[in-house]
Amino acid sequence: MSTRVTGYTPCSKRLRRSRLILALIVIWSFGFSAPAISQTNGGGGPHGVEQLLPEPADAEYPTYLYFVDKANRYLISEARNIRAGENPRDFCRRIMAELISGPTSGLTRTIPEGTGVRAIYLTPDRTAYVDLTAEIAANHPGGVRTEQMTVYSIVNTLILNISAVDQVKLLIDGQEADTLAGHIDIRFPLKADMLLVR
Repeated sequence: MSTRVTGYTPCSKRLRRSRLILALIVIWSFGFSAPAISQTNGGGGPHGVEQLLPEPADAEYPTYLYFVDKANRYLISEARNIRAGENPRDFCRRIMAELISGPTSGLTRTIPEGTGVRAIYLTPDRTAYVDLTAEIAANHPGGVRTEQMTVYSIVNTLILNISAVDQVKLLIDGQEADTLAGHIDIRFPLKADMLLVR
């Protein structure tokens, strides 16, 4: 005659296993739904990226200004922290002011002293119109390579640092010009030239 342990039956074993599986399913489903809940409770859109707070307007960002090496052969970057400002146009203006002020390392300036920025415009097609004072041409030392370095130090610096800029159109004293000093065509917007960068 066999005896059976009280409280332990095949039925109760199956019941425990079912409860365990149910508990695991609940934990598993909660683990996957929790991130979605935390993203959608931010008061904005359904995507977590849209919940990020905007950067403060006075935040500074590492910015790479392109000056020329001593041999006048390549553009080389010099890193500086520059305040972004309220919009990309403000950032463009601050970057241009730093570029005009010249390098702080052993590099050579690319924009003649006395040059100023009259205005900067950004268009929906991501073109930055940079209107410089007449000194950019009047005080330029000339030469094909030097003129090329001047043009592309501006073009590369703006395009490679500001996502809202894909091309740059240079203006002189509010007017379109064929060249800065007789060699490099600036009649049309220019793209970055990475072959000049080292």
